[in-house]
Amino acid sequence: MMELSAIETEWTQHIAKSYDSIDNENNCAAICKFGSCDYAAYNDEHDHCHLGNFVTGSLITAPGLDNLTILVNVEDLSYESIERDFTSLRSNKSHPYIYKNWPASDLSPELFCSVVCRFDLDDNCEFFFYDNVSTCFLGNFRTETPVSSTFCNCTVHVRQGMQTVTFS
Repeated sequence: MMELSAIETEWTQHIAKSYDSIDNENNCAAICKFGSCDYAAYNDEHDHCHLGNFVTGSLITAPGLDNLTILVNVEDLSYESIERDFTSLRSNKSHPYIYKNWPASDLSPELFCSVVCRFDLDDNCEFFFYDNVSTCFLGNFRTETPVSSTFCNCTVHVRQGMQTVTFS
């Protein structure tokens, strides 16, 4: 499972189940893996384990949601979550709006990058793509100081529901 920090408003939207009295992060991750969830969030202060699934909205309100480490079950993620939350299009242009590069996982880099984009701590990610060198590129159309301008002949995934972008 991949470990990352995430913006709370993103991962809490998809909590399907919570458990009390789970004594460590590894046990929470195991419950997620065997329970076919997309990610787990463990709170060691309260011993809460929250399981999330990207294709459903949150079914419960869960306690102890601040400052949690998110454990993403990358091996079992479904492309349905990308299809539902992102508009995908082929591109062969330069992309000057990149604000963050992230090493992609060898396991389903497209799914991995979608999770990194969705859970971005700065809540800036409006689109992502990855290259054949296993790098995720996160972009925002309002980026004023891009970290790179990258040409790609690839599929760009734009988050649905983002603000309308006006180019001057």
